[in-house]
Amino acid sequence: MKTDYLFNADLLSPSPLVAEALALREAIQLAHNLQWPKCLFESHNIHVIKAFRGEINVGEIESITRDIIHQKTSFDLCGFLWVNRKGNECANLVARACLNGSLPPSWVVMPHPPLQSLLAREAVIARNPNRLV
Repeated sequence: MKTDYLFNADLLSPSPLVAEALALREAIQLAHNLQWPKCLFESHNIHVIKAFRGEINVGEIESITRDIIHQKTSFDLCGFLWVNRKGNECANLVARACLNGSLPPSWVVMPHPPLQSLLAREAVIARNPNRLV
Protein backbone atom coordinates (compact mmCIF):
# COMPACT_ATOMS: atom_id res chain seq x y z
CA MET A 1 0.00 0.00 0.00
CA LYS A 2 1.42 3.38 -0.99
CA THR A 3 0.05 6.70 0.16
CA ASP A 4 1.29 9.78 -1.67
CA TYR A 5 1.37 12.94 0.39
CA LEU A 6 3.89 15.51 1.49
CA PHE A 7 1.83 17.64 3.80
CA ASN A 8 0.78 17.70 7.43
CA ALA A 9 -2.24 15.68 8.44
CA ASP A 10 -4.40 15.84 11.52
CA LEU A 11 -3.48 13.08 13.93
CA LEU A 12 -6.03 12.21 16.56
CA SER A 13 -4.54 10.61 19.62
CA PRO A 14 -5.71 9.45 23.03
CA SER A 15 -2.30 10.13 24.65
CA PRO A 16 1.05 11.88 24.13
CA LEU A 17 2.71 8.47 23.72
CA VAL A 18 0.38 7.50 20.88
CA ALA A 19 0.72 10.99 19.36
CA GLU A 20 4.52 10.65 19.25
CA ALA A 21 4.30 7.16 17.75
CA LEU A 22 1.82 8.35 15.11
CA ALA A 23 3.98 11.36 14.27
CA LEU A 24 7.01 9.11 13.75
CA ARG A 25 4.94 6.76 11.61
CA GLU A 26 3.93 9.74 9.45
CA ALA A 27 7.60 10.78 9.17
CA ILE A 28 8.60 7.27 8.12
CA GLN A 29 5.83 7.20 5.52
CA LEU A 30 6.98 10.58 4.21
CA ALA A 31 10.60 9.40 3.95
CA HIS A 32 9.42 6.26 2.18
CA ASN A 33 7.31 8.29 -0.29
CA LEU A 34 10.26 10.59 -0.98
CA GLN A 35 12.34 7.46 -1.61
CA TRP A 36 15.03 8.34 0.90
CA PRO A 37 17.06 5.13 1.26
CA LYS A 38 18.76 5.98 4.57
CA CYS A 39 16.98 7.68 7.47
CA LEU A 40 17.50 8.37 11.13
CA PHE A 41 14.37 9.25 13.07
CA GLU A 42 14.65 11.09 16.37
CA SER A 43 12.29 11.49 19.28
CA HIS A 44 12.48 12.73 22.83
CA ASN A 45 10.21 9.86 23.93
CA ILE A 46 12.49 7.03 25.01
CA HIS A 47 9.63 4.50 25.21
CA VAL A 48 8.66 5.07 21.57
CA ILE A 49 12.27 4.82 20.44
CA LYS A 50 12.89 1.59 22.37
CA ALA A 51 9.62 0.10 21.07
CA PHE A 52 10.50 0.96 17.46
CA ARG A 53 13.95 -0.54 17.94
CA GLY A 54 12.28 -3.73 19.20
CA GLU A 55 13.85 -3.39 22.66
CA ILE A 56 10.59 -3.19 24.63
CA ASN A 57 6.90 -3.90 24.08
CA VAL A 58 4.55 -1.00 24.78
CA GLY A 59 0.98 -2.26 24.56
CA GLU A 60 -0.54 1.15 23.90
CA ILE A 61 1.45 1.54 20.65
CA GLU A 62 1.85 -2.12 19.71
CA SER A 63 -0.04 -1.91 16.41
CA ILE A 64 1.89 1.23 15.40
CA THR A 65 5.14 -0.51 16.33
CA ARG A 66 4.26 -3.47 14.10
CA ASP A 67 3.60 -1.05 11.23
CA ILE A 68 6.99 0.61 11.81
CA ILE A 69 8.90 -2.66 11.99
CA HIS A 70 7.32 -3.70 8.69
CA GLN A 71 7.85 -0.27 7.05
CA LYS A 72 11.52 0.03 8.01
CA THR A 73 12.37 -3.00 5.85
CA SER A 74 11.79 -0.79 2.79
CA PHE A 75 14.86 1.32 3.68
CA ASP A 76 18.51 0.48 3.10
CA LEU A 77 19.15 1.91 6.56
CA CYS A 78 16.56 2.99 9.10
CA GLY A 79 17.39 3.91 12.69
CA PHE A 80 15.73 5.42 15.73
CA LEU A 81 17.54 7.74 18.10
CA TRP A 82 16.52 9.27 21.40
CA VAL A 83 17.33 12.95 21.81
CA ASN A 84 16.48 15.31 24.62
CA ARG A 85 13.90 18.02 23.96
CA LYS A 86 16.58 20.65 23.39
CA GLY A 87 18.09 18.48 20.66
CA ASN A 88 14.72 18.13 18.97
CA GLU A 89 13.94 21.81 18.34
CA CYS A 90 12.83 21.40 14.72
CA ALA A 91 10.25 18.77 15.60
CA ASN A 92 9.00 20.83 18.52
CA LEU A 93 8.67 23.91 16.29
CA VAL A 94 6.70 21.94 13.70
CA ALA A 95 4.45 20.41 16.37
CA ARG A 96 3.73 23.82 17.98
CA ALA A 97 3.00 25.41 14.59
CA CYS A 98 0.68 22.54 13.69
CA LEU A 99 -1.19 22.84 16.99
CA ASN A 100 -1.75 26.59 16.65
CA GLY A 101 -2.68 26.37 12.97
CA SER A 102 0.31 28.33 11.64
CA LEU A 103 2.05 25.47 9.82
CA PRO A 104 1.74 26.06 6.09
CA PRO A 105 0.45 23.08 4.07
CA SER A 106 3.68 23.02 2.04
CA TRP A 107 6.02 23.13 5.06
CA VAL A 108 7.98 20.08 3.88
CA VAL A 109 9.02 21.59 0.55
CA MET A 110 8.99 25.25 1.62
CA PRO A 111 9.65 25.55 5.37
CA HIS A 112 8.45 28.80 6.92
CA PRO A 113 11.21 31.24 8.04
CA PRO A 114 11.54 30.13 11.71
CA LEU A 115 11.96 26.51 10.59
CA GLN A 116 14.37 27.50 7.78
CA SER A 117 16.52 29.28 10.33
CA LEU A 118 16.58 26.30 12.68
CA LEU A 119 17.35 23.87 9.87
CA ALA A 120 20.22 26.05 8.67
CA ARG A 121 21.65 26.22 12.19
CA GLU A 122 21.38 22.45 12.63
CA ALA A 123 23.03 21.85 9.24
CA VAL A 124 26.06 23.86 10.36
CA ILE A 125 26.23 21.87 13.59
CA ALA A 126 25.89 18.58 11.68
CA ARG A 127 28.82 19.51 9.44
CA ASN A 128 30.95 20.58 12.40
CA PRO A 129 29.65 19.18 15.71
CA ASN A 130 32.40 20.90 17.71
CA ARG A 131 31.14 24.34 16.69
CA LEU A 132 28.28 25.92 18.59
CA VAL A 133 25.92 28.06 16.55
